Amino acid sequence: MIRSDFFQQKPKLNINLSNEEKFISEYESGKDVYATIAFNVPYEECLEFRPSDGSLKKEGKERRNQAKSILLGICYGRSIPTIAEQLKCTEKKHNKYIMQS
Repeated sequence: MIRSDFFQQKPKLNINLSNEEKFISEYESGKDVYATIAFNVPYEECLEFRPSDGSLKKEGKERRNQAKSILLGICYGRSIPTIAEQLKCTEKKHNKYIMQS
C-alpha cells in the first residue's frame, strides 16, 4: 500500500489558475497557502506552528483548518450548508468567512 501527500497541490493549482498576483507571490515565497488565505488576519496569526520554536499555536491551527475546509469545500463543489456543518457554524457565519477570505 502506498500513501502520498501532495502538499497543498489543489490550492496551489487554483492560485496559479486565478492569476491573483498577491497569492502567487506569497506561494512563490514559500508561505503556507491555507494560512495565507485565512480571514484577513495577519499571516503569523494563522500559522499552525510558531516559527520561533515550532510549538503548536491552537488559534492559528484552528484558523488554518477553517480556511482549508472552506477552500477545499469550494474546490470539491460542496454546498454552503455542507461546509458550514463541517465547520460547526451557521450558514450566515460561513458566508462571513467566505467574504473575509
